[in-house]
Amino acid sequence: MPLSSQFSITVELTKLVPLAPVLNAGFQAAVNIARDLRKSHSDFVVEEDLAVVFGKNRISAAFEARFRELIKTSNVQQLAAYLDVVLECGAGPTVRRSLNDSRYFSTVLQLSLLAWTHEISSLATSLAEAFRRRGSPLEIQDTPTRDGIEGSLQACREQTAAFCWYPIFSEVERKFASHCPSLSDPRRLPFEVLQGFLDFLFAVQTLPDDRLIHIITGRGYSTIVVWAHYALGLNVIVNIRDQEFQFGEGKPQVIVECDRTPVHTTSVCLLAADSEEEVFHIQRDAYRAPELNEDFRVPAFGYGSSVIESYVGSDEAVILELAYRVIANCWSAAVHLSDDYPAKKDESTQRGLYKRLSHCSKRRIFEVGCFLFGDLPVTLDNVIEAAKGPRFLPLIPKKKPDHVPPSILSWLHRWYPDHTSQQDFSCDRSPPAIADLSGIANELSCILFAFTAVHDLDGFRDLPLCRAEVFGRRVDTINLIDHGAPTTELCDCNELFNILARLLVGSKMDENLLKKASLVSSWGWSIYLPAIEAVDPAQMQPGIVKIARGVPSRYGERKSWIIDGPNSKSVGGMYPFERIESAGEISRLRCANTTRRPQAFVGPNGNVFETTVELFAKEHPHHRGDTFEFGYRRFSMIRWGVDLIPGCPHRHKEDAQLVLPEDTSTFSGYGMDRAHKHRINLGLTSNDPTARWLLMEGTYRHAKHNNTCIDGEKTPLLRGDNCCFECALEYAKQLGRIVYVIL
Repeated sequence: MPLSSQFSITVELTKLVPLAPVLNAGFQAAVNIARDLRKSHSDFVVEEDLAVVFGKNRISAAFEARFRELIKTSNVQQLAAYLDVVLECGAGPTVRRSLNDSRYFSTVLQLSLLAWTHEISSLATSLAEAFRRRGSPLEIQDTPTRDGIEGSLQACREQTAAFCWYPIFSEVERKFASHCPSLSDPRRLPFEVLQGFLDFLFAVQTLPDDRLIHIITGRGYSTIVVWAHYALGLNVIVNIRDQEFQFGEGKPQVIVECDRTPVHTTSVCLLAADSEEEVFHIQRDAYRAPELNEDFRVPAFGYGSSVIESYVGSDEAVILELAYRVIANCWSAAVHLSDDYPAKKDESTQRGLYKRLSHCSKRRIFEVGCFLFGDLPVTLDNVIEAAKGPRFLPLIPKKKPDHVPPSILSWLHRWYPDHTSQQDFSCDRSPPAIADLSGIANELSCILFAFTAVHDLDGFRDLPLCRAEVFGRRVDTINLIDHGAPTTELCDCNELFNILARLLVGSKMDENLLKKASLVSSWGWSIYLPAIEAVDPAQMQPGIVKIARGVPSRYGERKSWIIDGPNSKSVGGMYPFERIESAGEISRLRCANTTRRPQAFVGPNGNVFETTVELFAKEHPHHRGDTFEFGYRRFSMIRWGVDLIPGCPHRHKEDAQLVLPEDTSTFSGYGMDRAHKHRINLGLTSNDPTARWLLMEGTYRHAKHNNTCIDGEKTPLLRGDNCCFECALEYAKQLGRIVYVIL
């Protein structure tokens, strides 16, 4: 048939089949996928580039089924009544796409593994360099960028958080440790291994009987085993100090020689299996290769045991002894938090702060201690005995220990043979290990205190915490538990939140953002202040920290932080204090101020949601309307300065009324004018959350303006819906001091 005839037929067929709508629909679907991926930190093109390499590898069928089952689900949790930000948990755009495409699924699984063991910035840099080196000069411009890879790694890590890699790595590392203790860097891959595995694993899977990978390295052996054997189903043999560890039955396909070889001699070879002839060889060259940084993560359950074990080794007697000392430190400090503890005259300010940590009871201390040292046989009797006994770990730097237990003395003798008795631990002869153990114990004590602020710990057993965070803190900084009592720094309203946030984020924590943060998210988890959820201030308990699976998202756009926007401010200042009713007059439970419903504003900024809640107090006969702007961190701060009145068994009536007793008055407004002060001052803000928040802000500003601390003697009281008008007044009368009550 002539060419012209063929062309004519083709043109006529296009008229019969409308291709334009089909092409447009396919293009629009691709655009929608790309848009969703970008909102979750990833990128369509970068994921395709990564899938070209990682997607070639076949995942073990059993492992794939296990991984798929855990990551396939997703859910959305409403975060706040006024805030259009939700917590998205589980499968997002990247994972949902991979569930229907084996190439992308293989890529997501392997990137999730690597992101679990490495700090993702250094991992992204190394992968970008490895992609550059494996391509020809003409292909370099087509390799994915470092920033693009980091975004995809973050998306994979967040969306596969339901799968915990720790048990697998722990099983492998314990197998090694049973024969070869004190091995370092088990998870951090050398760059040469990472570069070689991009192609060598596929070669071995394609030609399982003809290809063999031989590695000489001094680190990263557990990651190699998990990647090659558990994920891809290859047979692996690891030789460490003449000990052979076999993973998988049959002919080995990956052989690892681990003999503490210096890093610069690390090499990876692809060999012909029969002749062992070298097919391809990678080793560190004259050009400096990027370094991968380890991000060693440990689940919250048993976190304390893992931290101590990483320093003292696998000696269970030593680990258990140190665990008892840590719990005993907090147990002793809990005495200062009880209401019957006799406060000294100079402790009045701190006693008021202690009351807000009432959740740190002895019982709670023991429960959290069992959680942090969950794999140890901790008993209550031994904790009490340790708390009563002489203190081994000095909490003051450069102070000698009062007593060194036999198990610790035996452990120290291995490293300091000349220290054999208690007398050898005087101040000038105390070995550095004592200072190290003291610092670790102090940090773990603070972490234990922080976890007392978290309810339902069993739901957060897999929360991945940074182990290095404990060792990264300076031992000679202020002790948060000093002389057996919590210091004011630990009793700061947001310090417990800060401690947990640092454990979750790790070395990349931005301290400037943390000062303004009400929510911090990493590794697919979020830690946040309860002020985000509270509509009325009586609904939140100060000192409590919330933890949930998920990442903050707004219309599909994911961020890692929620911080306060502009600082709290007002137009025209606070309404002045105005007396309404005095002693002998009838007062009715109501709100004497006119406000409107709070409105929240959210502004995306980089990896942050900046939030501002606008509270508006309408015009007053003696004052024009004011607008106040708050962030949730600010809400938490001002709520910290108010004590909640205990509930009562009576039925609460919204319009209850009573005759005011002597030296009692009610008032409206939000400014605390001391000229109208009576012994009992009742702020009429019932059933109006806006007015209640504004009055608490007024008390906070008043204390700050007059340079007075809100402590146990000056703390305002807040009535909740579970307390009637009469009981709230009676509670205030019993205090025997000047008091402001927010009704």
